[in-house]
Amino acid sequence: MRRLLLPLGLSFLPACLVPPGNTITADISVDAATQYNRRGMPQNKRGVLQPGLSLHLPTSTEGTLHLTTWGNLDLQNEVGHAWYPDGNALRFSEIDYIAAYEQNYGQTNVKYGVHNYNVPRGDRFPFGVRGATVELFGRAEYDFLNSWFPFVELRLDIDEAEGFYGLAGVAKQFPIQDKLTFEAETSIAYIDSKQAFWEYAVKASGMADWRVTAKLFYQYDDATRFTLLGAWSSMIGEGLGGEFRDDFDNNKIDADNAWLSMGVAWSY
Repeated sequence: MRRLLLPLGLSFLPACLVPPGNTITADISVDAATQYNRRGMPQNKRGVLQPGLSLHLPTSTEGTLHLTTWGNLDLQNEVGHAWYPDGNALRFSEIDYIAAYEQNYGQTNVKYGVHNYNVPRGDRFPFGVRGATVELFGRAEYDFLNSWFPFVELRLDIDEAEGFYGLAGVAKQFPIQDKLTFEAETSIAYIDSKQAFWEYAVKASGMADWRVTAKLFYQYDDATRFTLLGAWSSMIGEGLGGEFRDDFDNNKIDADNAWLSMGVAWSY
């Protein structure tokens, strides 16, 4: 427990610096997706609902403290050839709690914090027992010409897996109308053997998943935004430094996945 107190304390430290009278804002979101895919591994391929709640607290250091809770709700008992166990219809298969601090330094946006993952039925996973775990993370994104956003992100598990997962990518925004924006993003990831065993039940390190997403954002009014997302993920093969495609095939899990989601978010 002691090893968790320091990162948790550091993540919440900016909360002590919130200036009196500053407004705390909140986002409430709900997304419906055909698949929940985490780091290239399909968790559920038969449909999920993903609600979330975030509080945003401005600080005297000109940054923002974000406190978020997020869940993945299985819509059917069967998940298909996927990581999560069957038999969880209309119940949460994952609940996350995130505390993060974000600040801009010129054209660079930096965000870091702690991410707690909880899997209520982790003792029934078909690939071995998985319980709650905690990651520290950091992300830096550079605003290039107000439309290109290259980024890097590193996640370090300090609890159960004790491994790391890192990715790099770029996003591009295309304004279509005053209320309509299109965004495309691609990223590629690397994982060490400890984290790979936790994520894929494979003790190997190397290039992990390549992901491409396309999003449409429609700002209906000041408080309401609708989102349509299409995504594709592929586990990288041995020829490109990956070790995982054959193991996915051996376990009858697709190494290439595509999915859609629709959602709405309200800001207050």
